Amino acid sequence: MSRLFTIMFLSIIVLQPIQAQNDTDPIPTQQDDIDIEVHIIGFGVDAEAEKQLREMSAAAGGQYHSSTDSDDLTAVLGAAAGVQVTGQSTEAPISKSTEEKEPNNRAEVATRIYLSGKVTGKLGEHDKDYYIVEVDEGGEWRIDLSQIPDGLHVSLGVYPAAGGSWLRSQSRENEKSFIVDLPSAGQYVLEVREKNSKSSTENYLLDTSYTPVPDATAEPNNRAETAFPITADAPIRGSILPKGDVDYYIFDALQAGEWSIVIEKQPPNHQIGLGVYPAYGGAWYSDRSEQGDNKLVVDLPRSGRYILKVNEVNGKRSVSGYELGSVFVPSPDNYEPNDKAEIASTVPGTGEIVATILPKGDHDYYAFQTDKAGEWSISIKSQPKNHQIDLGVYPAAGGSWLPDRSEAGDNRLVVDLPSPGRYILRATEKNGKRSVLPYQLAAHFTPSPDNYEPNNNPVIAKTIPANGTVVASILPKGDSDHYAVDVPAPGRWSITIDEQAPNMHIGLGVYPAAGGSWLRDISEAGDNRLVVDLPSPGRYILRATEKNGKRSVLPYRLKMEFQ
Repeated sequence: MSRLFTIMFLSIIVLQPIQAQNDTDPIPTQQDDIDIEVHIIGFGVDAEAEKQLREMSAAAGGQYHSSTDSDDLTAVLGAAAGVQVTGQSTEAPISKSTEEKEPNNRAEVATRIYLSGKVTGKLGEHDKDYYIVEVDEGGEWRIDLSQIPDGLHVSLGVYPAAGGSWLRSQSRENEKSFIVDLPSAGQYVLEVREKNSKSSTENYLLDTSYTPVPDATAEPNNRAETAFPITADAPIRGSILPKGDVDYYIFDALQAGEWSIVIEKQPPNHQIGLGVYPAYGGAWYSDRSEQGDNKLVVDLPRSGRYILKVNEVNGKRSVSGYELGSVFVPSPDNYEPNDKAEIASTVPGTGEIVATILPKGDHDYYAFQTDKAGEWSISIKSQPKNHQIDLGVYPAAGGSWLPDRSEAGDNRLVVDLPSPGRYILRATEKNGKRSVLPYQLAAHFTPSPDNYEPNNNPVIAKTIPANGTVVASILPKGDSDHYAVDVPAPGRWSITIDEQAPNMHIGLGVYPAAGGSWLRDISEAGDNRLVVDLPSPGRYILRATEKNGKRSVLPYRLKMEFQ
């Protein structure tokens, strides 16, 4: 059939849009400058006409576009206008045929074809045929050489139109089937050539079919920088395509917790690999799942952003997708991060602490500031099954762990805070276990009524009157209290132990501050007092201790009289 006419469309694209300044000036004046480009679309033109149209569009600062049919024309019009207009689906439900349009021996003049359909062409002497296809999402493209002229050895190749390497064929059937993974949306170029530079007047026939990935929402996400955001408890769907593909997802955790990612579906004979690391930098987190349970369980040590990496362990690829289930169990621990003494969480001396040992090897540090000496008791009210929480306290300013004064096996720690200051409580799991389930501590601080501390040596003895009352405590164990008294003349000083804690035996003694022996006690035996003669005016030191080395936050009281 003879073609009686050709059709040419002229597309004028305005680069500087006209904007009305007000209702009275809706159009630009003659002085306004408007840059334009003239794009020409050839619809069913022959080679000679196409050459002339290309020259015309180039001279007008535009581009030439070639169209083959009404559906293709719709898409090309959109491309010329700079918008996406879908004239045909990339999953073409109906097989469509395309015949090469010469010249198409360069990628710049490639003939447009459909992802799914038939393509016919001829390979002349030293000829190569180029075809271009556009996809909306990544997937698997199969090109079958259904018909090859006798004596020809036809070779196929595909690469991205925007630039890049040749895509590797995944076909292992024979040289008549070419299967490539198109990694993302875009245009791709198909090259058809004869390996030995032979030619034929007969047509070759290609059958093309396209299978898009089942869920391409996250693509492209093959780098951590382009990781796709996900929520904690929503399913994750994707595919390992092309071969060597890696998928990255990003999760914002509002607090520390346990994150489980379960492999619910994967292609046959595939082994999906999972890994998580902090987006801010750091090592991969250890998997806490049981071996062979087909999931990854990681501890997120604090609030922040985390990266999930998904790959195929053996480097396989498949257009079939994987599906992951995601469950995040937040930790009830509101004190994190507090895994170092320098960032210890401040807590009151009396109250409850609910926290977790998470991740494995976690240490929790708490700081208590007190303005008085006293007894601090921390009871373990509850802990995860098979866990053994270990507690310890030491002065923040430096020093040894404070001795535990609790009864063995009563599941608590009792320490004497010898003076006002800041103290650090550390909680760990004795056997290195971890759990997102919490432990619960009940802390109680009993301040000492002793206002004379620190006075545990004569150099820092507190001055008291010779007549009056002293209320203090022997705390911590081994404590001794020193008091200084100044007398204007010789006299007799009587110190009575008016009150002391149960089972405590306060011992008293006096000696001259300037040096000398203990003054002799002249009290009646068993009258619970010390009576000494001060031989001259001056300063004397009174020392109070517990005879048997006991300690108590409960007070002792002394009454003093000087005659």
